Amino acid sequence: MFSAQQVRGGGVVRRIIHDTNRYASLEEVLQRVDDEGWHVVQIGDQVIVLCSTGDMRILR
Repeated sequence: MFSAQQVRGGGVVRRIIHDTNRYASLEEVLQRVDDEGWHVVQIGDQVIVLCSTGDMRILR
C-alpha cells in the first residue's frame, strides 16, 4: 500500500479494507500513519490515507 508512487509525492492512497488486511493489518496501517504524521479516513469499506502532514479540514 505504501509503495505506491502517490505516497512519495504526498498524495492520496485508497484501498478496500479487505485488501489492506490481506497485506497488513489495519493497526499496522494506522501505526504507519501515526509515525509519518499523515491522516487516514475510513468511508464505508474504503481506507483513504492522505500522505501529507499539512493541516486537514473537512469542508462537507
